[in-house]
Amino acid sequence: MRLPTFDGTIEKWTSYFDIFCSMIDRNDDLTPVQKLQYLRSTVVGKAATCIQSLSITDANYADALELLKEKYDCTRRILLSHCDAIRDIPVNQHLRALKNLGENIASWNSIPVSIILSKVSSDTAWHWELTIKDKKMPAYTSLLEFLEKRANCAPAAVSKPLPAPSGRQHENYRNTRFAAPRGHAFVSVQTSQCMICNNNHETRYCATLRAQPVQERIKTIELADLCPNCLGKKHPIRLCPSGSCRVCNKKHHTLLHKTWPTQQSENNTSPSPRSNPRTIENPPASYQPSTSD
Repeated sequence: MRLPTFDGTIEKWTSYFDIFCSMIDRNDDLTPVQKLQYLRSTVVGKAATCIQSLSITDANYADALELLKEKYDCTRRILLSHCDAIRDIPVNQHLRALKNLGENIASWNSIPVSIILSKVSSDTAWHWELTIKDKKMPAYTSLLEFLEKRANCAPAAVSKPLPAPSGRQHENYRNTRFAAPRGHAFVSVQTSQCMICNNNHETRYCATLRAQPVQERIKTIELADLCPNCLGKKHPIRLCPSGSCRVCNKKHHTLLHKTWPTQQSENNTSPSPRSNPRTIENPPASYQPSTSD
């Protein structure tokens, strides 16, 4: 029997993983290295990028499998994907898939959730995702309760003015207020601890990250399990409320754009303000990069 391939389409994950486990993962005659080779030969496209940085060793087989499961083995996301497709034909195929995934069709929790999420903004959907602690499908009533609480909080948030700075704080207030680029709402601004070096600054200002070549930055972000668009805690990128790359407008952080120079090249050259990507986003005035290695 020929092994199926998996290209990152989440609806195909369950059938692919069941066959792979029965033929390869539970085959005691194969070594972990051989299993990893089979795994790498059957994942293609965007799914392959999850494990392409892992070398072929015994220890890395379990890590590769865990990386794929972490990204695609989410019952809630699979259910919602089938529910999105159920609006089209053939309906029976998706109904059977929902039943095989253990969904009680009589309760129809997933369909109301899918419909409700299609009516709200991506920012609201993203904040709801953050409240879910596991990969199971929650009751649609919990989503309605979340929306009601969010609606009740909105008027208070809009009507409450920001405290005005006074005295010597005024200049620092002006500098830090406009440090982040307009139109790009970074999730990582909610924490002052860097996810890369654990020092006291936001991840996008990390000197260690900025000194790396772009391809190495991408790997660093993946290993730290961060969102490649906002550099904050990982979440579905389609739900990320941050803006897109300010160079190419694609869904990744500007630091991860392929033509962004390393810190060394920035220090050795003086490009014009128009072409210098650092003019897009500079650290706030109060930021001091760490001097420790």
